[in-house]
Amino acid sequence: MQMKNIKWDIHLAAGAKRRRGSAPGRGDMAGAVGGTVANADCNAVRSANSKALSIASGRRGLAFRRTGLAAVVALILFAARPSSAGAAVPLIYRQIQVALKSGNAAQTQWAVRQIDALSRGANSWQAMNELSSVWLEMMLRHHDYAAIAETTRAAILAAPARTGLVITLQTDRVRALLLMGHKKAALRNAKMLFNVVQSTQVAQTAILVYRCLLAQKSDGAELAREFCREQMAGAKPPKAGQPPKTCDVLAGITIHGKAYEDDVRRQVGVGTFTLVARGNLWLLADHPNKALKCFKAAYDIATPGELAMVCDRIAAAMRAKYGTIGAANAWLKSLAR
Repeated sequence: MQMKNIKWDIHLAAGAKRRRGSAPGRGDMAGAVGGTVANADCNAVRSANSKALSIASGRRGLAFRRTGLAAVVALILFAARPSSAGAAVPLIYRQIQVALKSGNAAQTQWAVRQIDALSRGANSWQAMNELSSVWLEMMLRHHDYAAIAETTRAAILAAPARTGLVITLQTDRVRALLLMGHKKAALRNAKMLFNVVQSTQVAQTAILVYRCLLAQKSDGAELAREFCREQMAGAKPPKAGQPPKTCDVLAGITIHGKAYEDDVRRQVGVGTFTLVARGNLWLLADHPNKALKCFKAAYDIATPGELAMVCDRIAAAMRAKYGTIGAANAWLKSLAR
């Protein structure tokens, strides 16, 4: 990969946007999954934030947000997202809302099928926005966690190039699986989220992985503590000539990635966003080396306006490869030199 003479700003955007105000049922989810993390070992993970990379280069105009693990006291389960208020609402959207409001299982399943079809249709962009800003909240109000898990997965497969949306939906999927009691599936999906998440959202994701580990039977508490230790040790960029520190806990989690691997073949084209889509799917399928190859190819053809996004994807692939953020930090730091 040939590095370009970067004269533009890299600003790996601020963390996740907050969804509109609280909705009925959200407090229940907060009690079930969120809350304060008081474990001493997790405090050590949060303290690693003080050692994380923070670069601001006035000479080159490079600005990086911290990519280390930060202190996160509480998990906001379904954060505020952009509203589609004011836009023309198609009839099918109103029908889906009515079905979801009904609380009837059959009508909910009908709505899920419609959402799946819309996410792959001609107006998929609008449908995805409606899903993330309206429909998921409605499912939440009625505790339709299975519907949340199903629709988020289908939407991710339909729009893998929309990294921010993928992260939002995957986060919702993990939390829904936890609330359904599907603890192993939640852990697998939490690792997928850790692989694909943007650099500025690693802290929140690490806490979610920690909670999924705690939920596992028998050895969950020990795995959670070891995960914290490994993340703290791997937060610093490796010294010259030394390999990055890895995370054995994450390496031991097997992802069921066939659906994502199959979807790679449906991403046709050679443009930047096609390459990003393929790379994101490889990250979700836990193939970071294949993802890195896609992102490096995207880097070489990216426009100046696309470079910050592609750089973040390369950092994500490095994080997924080692299970820690040290190597990604070192690479980001090298861009400022």
